[in-house]
Amino acid sequence: MNYALSILANTTVENPGIADALPYLVGFLVVLVTLAVLMGLCMLIGVILKNFETAPAAQPVVKRAPAVTKDDSIPPEVVAVIAAAVSTVAGSRRIMSIKPRQSSWGQSGRQRVQSSHNIRKH
Repeated sequence: MNYALSILANTTVENPGIADALPYLVGFLVVLVTLAVLMGLCMLIGVILKNFETAPAAQPVVKRAPAVTKDDSIPPEVVAVIAAAVSTVAGSRRIMSIKPRQSSWGQSGRQRVQSSHNIRKH
């Protein structure tokens, strides 16, 4: 009630009453109710997500490709997969060789990034 009286004390109305403070009080109550509803929604979403988190999820089986050795040779398993894919698509029965192709795309990209940097001179 003191809050309402302090609002009324700052008004320019000659005889302020509760009716003059009513719009302010209603606005304040609307804000409080809205915040309470939002807090309830956040708590509900938290409970729902916590229930999903506790359920054990099936882990997909992922087979990793063999690591490439230091001399950049391609592992035989990868060669076999590439050969099978190429022969299926191209209809060829024989693959002569599989080697990494030298490309200037990577070098060009690195050069473009390096040239875009501003060099400061002291």
